[in-house]
Amino acid sequence: MDWLRFSYFCTSIAYKKKEIGILRAVGAKASDVFKIFFSEAFVIAIINLVLACIGAIISIYFVNDAFISSLGTIGAFYFFSFRQFGIMLALSIGVAALATFLPVYFLSRKKPVDSINNR
Repeated sequence: MDWLRFSYFCTSIAYKKKEIGILRAVGAKASDVFKIFFSEAFVIAIINLVLACIGAIISIYFVNDAFISSLGTIGAFYFFSFRQFGIMLALSIGVAALATFLPVYFLSRKKPVDSINNR
């Protein structure tokens, strides 16, 4: 199960095996467990998206400034628009959903006793 440690979402879920087992033992469905962990991953993905957009806008400004000063052109080469924002949004939400769904799916298929005992 070392593949669970490749991302923060998977690691977070791997450390909460006991919590997943307890939730399943008291009657929570696998979809309820997924909703709990996806909400955490969604918040992290949105924070990541905001920071990535800020970083992209700043780097695009400096790259355009370097091109304009070195080549002596008038216009900018790179732009950050709603299309790039949409692509970044889709990627961040998609990765968060995938990195949450797979570990929760495999852990929720186990018996609650095995998850609680960390087997």
